[in-house]
Amino acid sequence: MLICPRCDIALTTERHPSEEVELHRCIDCHGVWVDGDDIAWVAPGLRRHGARITELLAKGARRETSMPACPRGHGDAIEFPFFDLWLDLCETCHGVWLDGAEVAFVERAGQEADGLPEVARHGGAYREQEAVASETVTCVACGEAVHPRRTYLTGDGAVCDTCVEVRKMSEEMEGDTLG
Repeated sequence: MLICPRCDIALTTERHPSEEVELHRCIDCHGVWVDGDDIAWVAPGLRRHGARITELLAKGARRETSMPACPRGHGDAIEFPFFDLWLDLCETCHGVWLDGAEVAFVERAGQEADGLPEVARHGGAYREQEAVASETVTCVACGEAVHPRRTYLTGDGAVCDTCVEVRKMSEEMEGDTLG
């Protein structure tokens, strides 16, 4: 029996509309637990995130997660950015916890790529011969080497998608406290 990491009650089991996987839902908070092997059926864009924990941590994921415990009883979890959300991922089983308000968004958005914003023209890295040859460019904000497709061009140079998202979130949070 799986226990809700928020409400500490038993999760109910239901079939996903694809009929390929089971979802584990909390009847109180409406959160959903998706096992790591099943996430591709719910949100194809998340299918590789479990194998990318080291990369996610390097790109801004955080160990201070709001998921107190993995419903499967594992310990460590990380919180990683997925579009405009922060999702909880168990480091052991790669299951993902979706808070009630996140479920519909993830099912819609998860059909796209891997949660990274898509823009018509990414940073100036495409014009840098060395960067294109090595398939990396250095983010001027955090100093990390990233693929040129994951950058945006600013007046100061290429900025990685994670730094762009962190800045957006901090601006939104400032707006919320000032309003």
